[in-house]
Amino acid sequence: MAWRFNAPPGWPAPPPGWVPPPGWTPDPSWPPAPEGWPFWVEHAEAPAWGSAPEEVEPPAPVASPPGRRGGAGRIILVVVLLLLGLAILAAAVSLLAWTLGSTQTQELRTETPAATVRVEGSCASITLREGSPGVVTTRATIRSTWREPKVTSQLEGELVRVAVDCPALSFGSSVSLVVEVPPAGAVEARSSAGSITAQGLSSDLTLSSSAGSVSATELSSTRVSADSSAGSVALSWAASADPTTVSATSSAGSVRVSVPDVAEVAWRVDADSSAGSTTVEVRTDPASDRTITARSSAGSVVVGYR
Repeated sequence: MAWRFNAPPGWPAPPPGWVPPPGWTPDPSWPPAPEGWPFWVEHAEAPAWGSAPEEVEPPAPVASPPGRRGGAGRIILVVVLLLLGLAILAAAVSLLAWTLGSTQTQELRTETPAATVRVEGSCASITLREGSPGVVTTRATIRSTWREPKVTSQLEGELVRVAVDCPALSFGSSVSLVVEVPPAGAVEARSSAGSITAQGLSSDLTLSSSAGSVSATELSSTRVSADSSAGSVALSWAASADPTTVSATSSAGSVRVSVPDVAEVAWRVDADSSAGSTTVEVRTDPASDRTITARSSAGSVVVGYR
């Protein structure tokens, strides 16, 4: 009894008596051998590479072509299952934290002669309203889980700074801020993880959100700049307002600007969308001192009257 090399399906048939030389590997273009394929079979005819004593085992199996081994697929499957398990674990931790979390309210008052208010929130949605002269009032609704977010309001030189700090490992924690600002002056509001809403303000505004929409209505502000990296931007003024400089931009949402329709007032408009329609309904004049910039990278742009 002799041993003969048994080529898998799709491999070229070897010549009679062929024995793989040391270090030989199959051509990578050949198909992989079926699982458990017998590379050596007993042959009753004349030996193909020499007779083998009964106690001698056949040569070691030949490896499948490089890069096509079943082990690679198993490794990928293990990695996918591991990542899926981690995602499920993170979701379970967040759900447990939310279930065991607590909600509280907090009110802060900062008296100030300053004309500028800056609101910053790393895990907060922000609502701005017009309040009384000389005081900034902040009402915070805090939802905390493992670690509680911190809300502060303090006078820093020429401005009042309202800040929300969400510490690490604060899964599921969030803050909803309602800030009443003095009339006129200037207001800056920035959120890293929430929307920004303003209503009835007369201050000059700079509004920016990295993960939510920006909306301001019934404004009397003269100068407004609003930007969102992950949501829509909508600005509108009261009928009696007299805005002069407007900028509204979004990287991932629609943009709409609605100004008062004042007779004989025209605008210098720069409006454009990279992935949607652009509509300009206001009177335009390229030499006007009143400017509107409205741009979107992923949504429609509309500039019109309220």
